[in-house]
Amino acid sequence: MLKNRTGWQYAAAALTLAGIAAWVSYNDGLFVARLAGNHDVQAFAYPLLPDGLIVVCLLALVEAARAGVKRSRWAQAGLVLGIAMTLSMNAGAGVAHSVLDAVLDGLVPVVFFIAVEVVLWHVRRGRGEGAQVTSPAASPRMVPSDNLAAAKACYAATAAAGNALSQNQLAARFGITRAEARGIAQGTPVAGHPFGAAGASGRDAMMAHPPAPSVPPALSNGQAQVGRE
Repeated sequence: MLKNRTGWQYAAAALTLAGIAAWVSYNDGLFVARLAGNHDVQAFAYPLLPDGLIVVCLLALVEAARAGVKRSRWAQAGLVLGIAMTLSMNAGAGVAHSVLDAVLDGLVPVVFFIAVEVVLWHVRRGRGEGAQVTSPAASPRMVPSDNLAAAKACYAATAAAGNALSQNQLAARFGITRAEARGIAQGTPVAGHPFGAAGASGRDAMMAHPPAPSVPPALSNGQAQVGRE
């Protein structure tokens, strides 16, 4: 608990730093918007566009990575566009004052981007720790990934319960061929049963109860003679 609390304290510090960078970046963007001749309410909206676009695209990329799906090209392009916009706005505001100010203002979006990445990393880390609490039985990765594996698992479970599915039932329920269903019924081992999923019937029953071993004739005659003596 203490370790998790410390991690979120670092995340809060990074969020505060991102807020400061966003505030400086917003003022630089507002300065450029007014310098371009926008003195109405619309000027206040321009600085929100690049930083807001960066945050939205970063969230989309994080969700794609967490879900294991392909990253959106729009999110990647929007991230690049947002970075270019905020860099140009901040550098433009700095150039209006001095070259040194342009360098300082150009570093502000970099600080904002890194701080936001740190915050999102802590969010991903918190979700990952919560996911580890989930029991393995409830994990979707434990579910068979194809119909054949699912059919084998279902047949083994029903055979262990004494009510094995027939080949027709396997083929109809899991969409596999009759040959595959026959192979499952003949070759799937069942936990607790020494002779596989077919049960102790037919040939397996004979294996489970083999006949008494035959005594060689010579040994049998010798035993009979000893008995007569």
